[in-house]
Amino acid sequence: MAVIRNRRQVGIKLDRIRRNSQAGVRQVLLRGAQAIQNTAVEGIINPPKTGRIYRSRGRRGARHQASAPGEYPAADTGRLHQSITATVAERPDVLTVQVSANVEYASYLEHGTSKMAPRPFLSRAYAENIGEIRRRARRAVKLGFLGRVGRWFT
Repeated sequence: MAVIRNRRQVGIKLDRIRRNSQAGVRQVLLRGAQAIQNTAVEGIINPPKTGRIYRSRGRRGARHQASAPGEYPAADTGRLHQSITATVAERPDVLTVQVSANVEYASYLEHGTSKMAPRPFLSRAYAENIGEIRRRARRAVKLGFLGRVGRWFT
């Protein structure tokens, strides 16, 4: 059986490791939420879409090319991508990070309806970024043990 001597110093070191790791993971989660937000916005406004072409309802006289099922939604008025936000709620020892879209039709696009196949944008952006976020979070915890807190944990 191991005997721990100088329990106070061990407790101080463990507390320092916890604080360093929490600070690093917090930074990774915040940057990760921003990365998911940016990926969703870029997916909506950048790639060419392959759906049908029709007259825009939001812009008089303009033509709009819709997205095909499974693609990021096509931007028409810009309301969807402008509504995507990353928010943070902090309480002691609890950090909640959320990326959401605040327009009434966002859920219909994300999940589809009985008449329309889904055009996922948030779940797709999450899937494209979660591997990197996890890798960086693991690195942040490792650096916390080593007593170093880095930037965005490359």
